[in-house]
Amino acid sequence: MPVTYWIQHADLSAEERGVIDADAALGALEEVDWASELRHLDSLETEQRECCPPGIGFVADDGRILHICPSGSDTALCHYHFRNPGGFLSRLFGTRQATVTAKHV
Repeated sequence: MPVTYWIQHADLSAEERGVIDADAALGALEEVDWASELRHLDSLETEQRECCPPGIGFVADDGRILHICPSGSDTALCHYHFRNPGGFLSRLFGTRQATVTAKHV
C-alpha cells in the first residue's frame, strides 16, 4: 500500500516527500544522514533554541501515521497514531485517535 511521507528536521522544518511504497520506505529511512541531524539537534539544544527530534513519518490513506525518530545508537523512538474503535461508546461517539509510543526500537 503506497503511503505519503515526510522528513522532520531538528529545527522544526519538514520536507514533504510524496508517495512511497513499503520497499522504498526502508531506503528513504536509510538515505537520511541521521548522525548529522542529531548533531544539529544537540547544537540547537545547547543554544537553547526551539527544536525537536529529527525523524521520518509515513501516513497511510486511512489516516494511520508511523513516526520514527532515530536516536543515533541503532535505536529509535517510534510513535504510531491510529483510530481506535473505543468499544461500546463508539456506537454513540465514533472512533477516537490513539497513539502508541515505543522507545529504543
